[in-house]
Amino acid sequence: MTTPTPPKKHVLFIKFILTIYAIVLVMISVSNIGIFTPNWPLELFASYARHLLILSPIIGLLFLFFWRARLLFFVVVAATAFWPLATFNKYENPTHAPCQRENCLSLISVNLRGRPAALNRFIKSVRLSDYNIIGVYEIPEALSEYELRDLFPDFPHIFLVSQTLDGKILGSVMAIISKHELTNTAIIPTKIPGERFLPRAFISAEIEMSPGHKIQVFAGHPRLPLSKESMRQRDNLLGQLNGKINDTQNFIIMGDFNLTPWTPVFRRLPGKRAGDPRHIYTWDAERPWLGIPIDHILVGSNIEVIEARVLAGIGSDHRPIMATIAFKE
Repeated sequence: MTTPTPPKKHVLFIKFILTIYAIVLVMISVSNIGIFTPNWPLELFASYARHLLILSPIIGLLFLFFWRARLLFFVVVAATAFWPLATFNKYENPTHAPCQRENCLSLISVNLRGRPAALNRFIKSVRLSDYNIIGVYEIPEALSEYELRDLFPDFPHIFLVSQTLDGKILGSVMAIISKHELTNTAIIPTKIPGERFLPRAFISAEIEMSPGHKIQVFAGHPRLPLSKESMRQRDNLLGQLNGKINDTQNFIIMGDFNLTPWTPVFRRLPGKRAGDPRHIYTWDAERPWLGIPIDHILVGSNIEVIEARVLAGIGSDHRPIMATIAFKE
């Protein structure tokens, strides 16, 4: 009786790589189901599902040639992992319908990463366009509201926030900058007893676009989920929006969410995203091959998305996003 020939080293190495890839897909599937709360670091794998999907045909061929007995397992796991990405529909496609100026609202939102050069380039781009509302996050901390007024002279109404109402410093200085009057301004900070990190917040204001047409605008920057606790803080802040908004209200939520759309936390947020995010990226502008969409504009069910785009980089590691919206008739 002949002794079976042991697999060659390169075959064992390829099977090792295939095993790791399959394990990652299993972890993405677990994250999609939302078994663990918070489900860090599983969500980080899910955030890059689009990148892994591009590799899947190659990986599938390797399974076919080197590990055919596990091919069916790979197909099932891959289908489960990529199903939320393939079926994602929590967005509104732009209609590109004609819209009179007084009935439309044009928004732009960007994380400046605290870089003065990015702010200067952003100001130049805003002056070349006709936006009504600006949401900015991680503003260079030395800037005051008066200095922002000088930098954005066409926007007379500014709500700049660097700390909570009880004096706690925020982890991201942010502002809503508007050509329309801002009323009922408010701060929604994280509410976690004994939190280790600086609190984050959404800020909000009410805007009257035209007589009888008021809209609530929320702008924020939750924390990057690089640990279980930082994810808990992010999800705490995003979860507060669910208690303050329902889909039938006239609202816009914009900001750097530090969250990709095909995750359980995003699916629980009110409203729908302006534009399909599956084929675009907003971060990392400096390493586009790692790009994922984590900056968003969400709208209520009574809001029509006329236009939605990701703009060219301005020197931040985030690309600005814009949307033009109107009330549905």
